[in-house]
Amino acid sequence: MKHMGILWVLSMMVQGGEGSLYTQQAEKVMNRFLSLLQHDSYEISARKVVPLMHRSLLDRSGKRLDDDTLRFSFKKAHQNAQHYAYPVQITRVQKLRTTGVGHGRTYQKGVEYKYWIRKRKGEIGMPAPLVLFFPRGEAVQPKLSYVGSL
Repeated sequence: MKHMGILWVLSMMVQGGEGSLYTQQAEKVMNRFLSLLQHDSYEISARKVVPLMHRSLLDRSGKRLDDDTLRFSFKKAHQNAQHYAYPVQITRVQKLRTTGVGHGRTYQKGVEYKYWIRKRKGEIGMPAPLVLFFPRGEAVQPKLSYVGSL
């Protein structure tokens, strides 16, 4: 991972090995997400990102983004993705206090990390966070649980 800031390095030192492994997995998911947003139309991106998203952001079928996610946070992320560096450049990592995500049928225990990603060279503005959820005790890729700040 290139261009890591001092805050990221300090964050990884505090988190230890778990944080580093999680960051490697998260980077893959975030790169795939940004690639889809930057290279596909809104409708196509909305379909292709489903496997990257936590099930609490999907409709009952699990095959589409739920209406609120689609109309608000995903729409904002799709509109603004062009302003962020690809591949992602992580500037800061924060382990959140979350112990689970979702409600009812979508609930899962696990941990969330917030990753701030840098804007493209020449773009004005601060890095923005993407939040990824790592299910506890499951050998699955992390899922995006919040994308609305891009």
